[in-house]
Amino acid sequence: MSEQKEEKSLIKKILWWIISSPVSVAFIIGLSYFGFQAFVLGNNPFFNKLIMCGIGIIWFLWFMLRHLFVILLILIVIGGGVYLYYSHSRQEQVACEQKGGYWNSNTKICEEKISFWQNIQKMWEQYKSQN
Repeated sequence: MSEQKEEKSLIKKILWWIISSPVSVAFIIGLSYFGFQAFVLGNNPFFNKLIMCGIGIIWFLWFMLRHLFVILLILIVIGGGVYLYYSHSRQEQVACEQKGGYWNSNTKICEEKISFWQNIQKMWEQYKSQN
């Protein structure tokens, strides 16, 4: 008895899917027809495979447009997460720049801004200390 209920339930699910999504059924029928023409009968296989690719691309675009709102919502959430991570990881650098300092990315510390000539003198001192 339970096997009959499972079969009826499966048949009901399939029929409900066919009724609720006629566009997908049309795409499946089109892919099946041109696939049968190309691979089984061999009637102009290149053209039929080309039509199959076209149907597949159109089906994919239809699916994407049908779920556009959900996809945009997911992209917004991912973008917000990336922005929050980026702003959190740059907190020290932004605080340093707001204080008027310079963030040294090599040492990861905040240094005071120095003029061009002070920078040259510092580089000269480093050069002299190495030799």
